[in-house]
Amino acid sequence: MFDSNATSAGKPAIVLIHGAWADSSCWNDVVVRLRAEGYPVYAPPNPLRSLATDAASIADFLKAIPGPVILVGHSYGGAVISVASAHAGNVKALVFIDAFVPDAGESCLALLSAYPAPPSDLFTPVPLASGDTDLYFSPKYFADGFATGVDRSVSAVLAVTQRPVTAGALGEPAPAELGWKTLALHRGDLINGLAEKLPPELATLVIDDGFDKTAMEACDAGLTECEALIAQTGSVCVTTRSSGGRTLSVLPPHHVVIAQKAQLVADLPAAFELLAEKYAGNYPSFISFISGPSRTGDIERILVLGAHGPKKLTVLLVP
Repeated sequence: MFDSNATSAGKPAIVLIHGAWADSSCWNDVVVRLRAEGYPVYAPPNPLRSLATDAASIADFLKAIPGPVILVGHSYGGAVISVASAHAGNVKALVFIDAFVPDAGESCLALLSAYPAPPSDLFTPVPLASGDTDLYFSPKYFADGFATGVDRSVSAVLAVTQRPVTAGALGEPAPAELGWKTLALHRGDLINGLAEKLPPELATLVIDDGFDKTAMEACDAGLTECEALIAQTGSVCVTTRSSGGRTLSVLPPHHVVIAQKAQLVADLPAAFELLAEKYAGNYPSFISFISGPSRTGDIERILVLGAHGPKKLTVLLVP
């Protein structure tokens, strides 16, 4: 089944993981196009039973493939590949297509909680002997709520042949060990000490000597130092000199800041006093105050995180 000739010719295997209420046939058109380009393609079944067992099943499949793998997930499949890739050393890249990308401790349902609640009859529950519940997508919502853009005659058939996902799978928190973590960072007194303690399997991109924009976009988090932490506004003050330039605190979806207790000040005037003392009038070209993750709401008042920058901000305070 596994095509070692294609991988030996320099083509990575592409593995496609479907989400809930679907099966591997949803990738049929994609498989045809990728095979025409000479890629070995696989679309194993996603069991849709629990995040842990689904990821373990996919990880076992991945480890049987000779050579490098590009792992693709759609919808709930994104959560599965995030966990499975941590247990398959041949995975070289992850691709998320309209997919869930949970952080440690997050579930798919938790990520959906930021949006308006769906209709109460969106799912048809079927209790299982195990104590869990199979969730079927209600046929009356299937075409517009799940198979958007698909011909109605086709979506009607898909609604009948859908594979259910368990409620437990959607509500199961992701484990701490996730394979999608790649960290971009710059050199600095605090970061240099922290970098020595990073696990060796964590991929890092050090940007001080220049970087490729594509590589930066592929990073899941950016680690920077800062100028000050402002208690009054709950803000982080960063500059081009303290945060490795402008891109590192803006482009990755998760901005991680490391600071010392001495940098915690009461208000904005105190922060500017620190800047004046440090730079003696020769200020950096860029000074920014970050007061939480980037967010906005459209005309329907739906909260969107990460609209113009990172969707998550974490501050590490050290002595």
